[in-house]
Amino acid sequence: MPKRLRLKRTPAEQAEHDLRKARRATKKATSKQRGVRGTDLDSASKHSGGLDAEFDFTSPDPGPSTSHYGAGATAEDERFQQNAARLNEYAHVPRRWRGVGPREYNLDSTGGQDDDPRFMNDDEYAEWVRVGIWWKRNAEAYRQEQHRKAAQAAAWIEAARVLKAEDDARRRKREDRERKRQMDARDTYDRRWVELLNSKSVDLGFGDVPWPVRGKVEIAQLTTEAISAFLFPSGSGVERGRTRKEVLREAMLRFHPDKFEGRDRDPVREGANAVARAVMGLITLDSGIVPP
Repeated sequence: MPKRLRLKRTPAEQAEHDLRKARRATKKATSKQRGVRGTDLDSASKHSGGLDAEFDFTSPDPGPSTSHYGAGATAEDERFQQNAARLNEYAHVPRRWRGVGPREYNLDSTGGQDDDPRFMNDDEYAEWVRVGIWWKRNAEAYRQEQHRKAAQAAAWIEAARVLKAEDDARRRKREDRERKRQMDARDTYDRRWVELLNSKSVDLGFGDVPWPVRGKVEIAQLTTEAISAFLFPSGSGVERGRTRKEVLREAMLRFHPDKFEGRDRDPVREGANAVARAVMGLITLDSGIVPP
């Protein structure tokens, strides 16, 4: 017949077992003492008739009272309860200390043997107890360290927020400056066209024409992208209260090839033709017509 498997008791279970054993021993001793006293009294009562005549019979001194054994039992119980309480300190690791240390013991598991002290070997159990004691003694230091880390993380977050706010402020300033330069360039462009239309000069040089691009102008810079960015710096369909169609129509009238035919130098006509082609391409793109 196979032997029964006996599982190793935990310290708490062993203390409880010892406590029950002590109580049974105390109870047995008390019962035995009561039986002895009862036998003596019965024997004395049977012979009292004959003895009273010869002897001045008095009842024998009572043995140790049950209160004496009760006091002893109480002291024994207290001793075992103290031992059980001391051992119970190591019977579990509070939830707030779990998941730390060299090994995590999940005592709420419902079937795993890796985190059950009954299934640990001596080294694992000693490590389990040592981790619990260490974290219990260092709980306050651990909380302070966690508080310090949380404060440091909050400081980093605040510093990142301040840096981002400063970067955003600088970016907005750059955008404002760029927007102002675009507006100034556009104002200069419109003002020079008014002056050019009112001028009676027949011979125009390349630098006399207000071209719809920013900076130093060359014919190679008169592209569709550059002209579109100059005429519509905001990227919207409305510019200075006028629609995109109205702005393109005005540019087409200003740089119509017929206006520069026969009276200007070749670079001027070439630049005007480049602008006209770019503006026509934008008009075609807006109308949804695919150029041939």
